[in-house]
Amino acid sequence: MAWSAIAWGIGLFGLGTGLVGRHADHAAAAAVASLLGAEPRLVKARLDAGSVLGPLQGKFERLSVKASGFVLESMPTGSDRLTGRTFHVARLDLSLRDFRLGKLDVKGLEASIPAAMFRAMSAGPRLSPVGSGEGVGRVWTDAESVARYAERRFPNLRRLTVAFRGDLVVLEGEAALLWQSADFWLSARPVVTGKRVLGLRPVRVLFGGIRAEGAALQAWTDLLATVIHLDRDLGLNGSMDAEKVIVRPDRIEVLGPVRIPSKDHSGAPSGVF
Repeated sequence: MAWSAIAWGIGLFGLGTGLVGRHADHAAAAAVASLLGAEPRLVKARLDAGSVLGPLQGKFERLSVKASGFVLESMPTGSDRLTGRTFHVARLDLSLRDFRLGKLDVKGLEASIPAAMFRAMSAGPRLSPVGSGEGVGRVWTDAESVARYAERRFPNLRRLTVAFRGDLVVLEGEAALLWQSADFWLSARPVVTGKRVLGLRPVRVLFGGIRAEGAALQAWTDLLATVIHLDRDLGLNGSMDAEKVIVRPDRIEVLGPVRIPSKDHSGAPSGVF
């Protein structure tokens, strides 16, 4: 996801040096660490040339990046320009752990993108969405992180606790809703309501000790219809679509296709935070 940094690292050995191995790995890792704001010791990169002549031809078999402990407000978009020398990586693998994306603490992200393409730019090589493929990815977080995010996303919900039970998300706390404040408890099923929109569909709601029905239940349904917009709320800039949400005992996962984001996919800030 740190497109420009990864590309810059590749550029160190792709632009005529032909240097592949430990030095290239260190160069890519240092570039990623610089962009992500992570400690260098927490970023590792490995480049597989595939063949002796591959680097001289601008072709590499695989780039694997592992990183943790950084803060990223939004995913940088790739360069759409067609100028400059082109470099190809047959597969780009990302494994990120314990980082902050926007205002959400993310526990893990894994993605594999085929046919990643890089172009030499005046400011250094950058990943390009032009000609690059679409891969698969998954991102997950835990109950505590969901609770803190939900409090920021919905100011009328306070003192939240979140638990995962079966295929349901259980929220409990205090809510200011329908012109009154009271303790609430609800169980809801996570749903994909749009290509990049995730929501919660209430199954059972107790508000002030009374089961919500009719208009009251509909108010909760409307409130939770859009919990996260991947572009506007997390700044993913079109780099991932949501196809499936899985609730596990210790985390909630979102799975879907991933790609190098184009500027055309960039979402405007939602203003939630």
